[in-house]
Amino acid sequence: MLCVTRADHACELHKLDGKRFYWLGLTILFLLLTIDEGTAIHEQLSTFLERYMDARGPLHFLWVVPYGIATLVLALAYAKFVWELPKDTRARFVTAGVIFLTAALGIEMLGAREADLHDNTTVTYCLLYSLEEMLEMLGIILFIYALLSHLAQETGRLSVVLQLAQCRVLAYCQLSRHHACDRLTVLAHKAS
Repeated sequence: MLCVTRADHACELHKLDGKRFYWLGLTILFLLLTIDEGTAIHEQLSTFLERYMDARGPLHFLWVVPYGIATLVLALAYAKFVWELPKDTRARFVTAGVIFLTAALGIEMLGAREADLHDNTTVTYCLLYSLEEMLEMLGIILFIYALLSHLAQETGRLSVVLQLAQCRVLAYCQLSRHHACDRLTVLAHKAS
């Protein structure tokens, strides 16, 4: 959703230089990753690939092969877009991506090797699995922060409204173009 917001913002600023489609592409990518995480498509893909490939060692979970290839293709397709982002945004996006992919592919492959050698019930496998999930979430959190910071830099202001049961929380952050949050105001009141 944040990527869609960014794409719409690009249109409002009349920056129709093709970047809108990159933002929409990121939106679609994250939507597909969300669906995959919820429905375990990657695990079903591994089961399918086991008919044609030998699932051993780091490739015990075969889904890393097509997802790794897709990652390389997307990296090449998005290289120019990322390079043209503001320096701070670019650094944050790349850091978030490296952390996420190190976990999702790298540590996943270490866990796959452990599962292949000793099963997926060992303490080592559980530690690797936990580390993988923690780093994936850290990468996502950093990406959200990077995206919100980018939006705030572009607009000079960022407002977030959360609707929680009987309480409405409005977090308002006034940002200057060169600084982090200059003023943070949080208002809470009963929702009507």
